[in-house]
Amino acid sequence: MPFKDLAKAEAEAYRKSEGRKKIARKASKKWRKNNPGAVKTQWKNWYRRNKKHRKTYKQKYHKVHPEKRERQWGRWYRTHQQNWMCSQAKRRAKNKRLSFDLRPDDIVIPKRCPVFGFILKISKGRFSDRSPSLDRIDPTKGYIKNNIKVISWSSRYP
Repeated sequence: MPFKDLAKAEAEAYRKSEGRKKIARKASKKWRKNNPGAVKTQWKNWYRRNKKHRKTYKQKYHKVHPEKRERQWGRWYRTHQQNWMCSQAKRRAKNKRLSFDLRPDDIVIPKRCPVFGFILKISKGRFSDRSPSLDRIDPTKGYIKNNIKVISWSSRYP
């Protein structure tokens, strides 16, 4: 009987050992490499099942590290301003039931405001009076290629 207990103990030690973990990790990595489609569906399912968990985790993380979120958003906003303007215009067009036919390449941000002539500046955090803003020339037409102009924020709201 004591040998049986010893064999159990050895088996348990092996199961918990680093060697077994390394072997399992290697096999798992190989499987993921050979089955990218299955991995993708697994991740999709995980994301779908854990929406609430991910949302609460993200909220907690951003409460603890607000500067990181601000820095990350600001960096993206400053480098992808046309994309941001296009997505916001699309959202407004959908809400107001206006026509929308724009791509980020269609939005050209000039150096100076066409109305007041001062230099347009991408500010950190909130919009300033000198921030670029997308304006419709004819408000009835919607957001289409020949009906938009980038002007300063202050010239939209005098």
